[in-house]
Amino acid sequence: MCLPSFTQDFNRLYVDTTLADLTLIVGEEPNTEEIRVHSPILWARSPFFREVLNALQAKRTTFEQKLKVPFMDPEVFRSVLKFIYTNNFSMKRNNGIDFLDQLVAADDLQVSTLISYIQDKIIQNQQTWLKDNLMRIWQSLADRPSCEMLYNHAQSIIASKPAVMFSSKEFLALEADFLVSIVQRDDLIREEAAIWEDVIRWGIAQHSHLPEDVMTWTTENFAALRNTIKPIIPYIRFFQIPSAEFRRKIIPFQQVLPNPLYQELLSFHLEPGYEPPIPILPPRLSQSPAKSCEKSPSLSSPLRRTYLTRNCFANAPVIEIKREQESEAEFPDEKKIAVSREGSPRARYRKRPSPSDRRIMQQFRLYYDWRASLPGKLTQVMIAQEMEKMINDKTRVTTTIISQAYNMKEMPKNELKIRAFKIWIDKQREKMKHMRKN
Repeated sequence: MCLPSFTQDFNRLYVDTTLADLTLIVGEEPNTEEIRVHSPILWARSPFFREVLNALQAKRTTFEQKLKVPFMDPEVFRSVLKFIYTNNFSMKRNNGIDFLDQLVAADDLQVSTLISYIQDKIIQNQQTWLKDNLMRIWQSLADRPSCEMLYNHAQSIIASKPAVMFSSKEFLALEADFLVSIVQRDDLIREEAAIWEDVIRWGIAQHSHLPEDVMTWTTENFAALRNTIKPIIPYIRFFQIPSAEFRRKIIPFQQVLPNPLYQELLSFHLEPGYEPPIPILPPRLSQSPAKSCEKSPSLSSPLRRTYLTRNCFANAPVIEIKREQESEAEFPDEKKIAVSREGSPRARYRKRPSPSDRRIMQQFRLYYDWRASLPGKLTQVMIAQEMEKMINDKTRVTTTIISQAYNMKEMPKNELKIRAFKIWIDKQREKMKHMRKN
């Protein structure tokens, strides 16, 4: 308990500088002020001044000393100084901005009791100002561990209402570390695809030379974006993004992703039940089972619960997904199909496509939707290449399945694609003839 007379005695010292032995020059020109203080009181109440005065003590030759404090406004310093002397705190203006300035000053001078007091005041009495200035508070206190209570409070509000941050003017000027600290939060209430778009928008804003049309980007353009968002990539829950949004929002930027990650994402979206062998992030706490991706991988094993580290994919080898390693049950041999009790392949494929057939069609659609958005001639060549690649990798696919994929509404019947389609049919016919001979 602090007795009133004791506080009054120290208040007398604060007002009367007769025995003051130290002069502080506070502020920068032209806004400076000389303030007389008692060094023993500062030494006892402020670890910052204790360290400074101990260093000065060895060099002290006269009673009078002058010490510059250029990093602080004189008015703000006087409020903190009064608390150091009297343990009472007051301000001329009772607003959030002044509270924040006082908090920063108290942290600089390491006055721990005042730091806690001001944080409580802001959280309890400055709610409106706090919500309107989240970004300012967040950035001002990021490197101040003593202000962790207010910093975490501001960060939790941002996580619950991320639109406040992502739509603000300050968002594009954020440093990568600030963005990482938000994206990595489990309680961030935002769709994962929207978070990815925000990260891409932020990354593009860091490079004014990047063309507006992504389809005109060069390899160097993608490399610039990749290097910028690299620290943020490990904290995005890519496996929680639905296939439709993956096709529209991830595939166009596949070059900025680590190749092992992109290959696993392709397998995950194209192969039902596929379990990625790499550590993955679980859904955010805000995502209910109904809202999370319908293909979310299992989190039962310890590996699935492991969080990605910042360098998870830094030196990872390229993962090649080899079709010949897939199980025979999933991709049965054509001979076994031909002699099965279900009848001929033609009769079999009058039925509803099997899950593996639908996966093939989905793969074709996925590739095509991306390739079709490229410039004309390049599009035609790549479509033909993709179709021929699928002919080689998916020899069990009959003309009926390809016809179903070919007739999708999104697929204009250009001449080159028809030629590739005919090649496919010819190869299927040759295989059928070979099967009949055997």
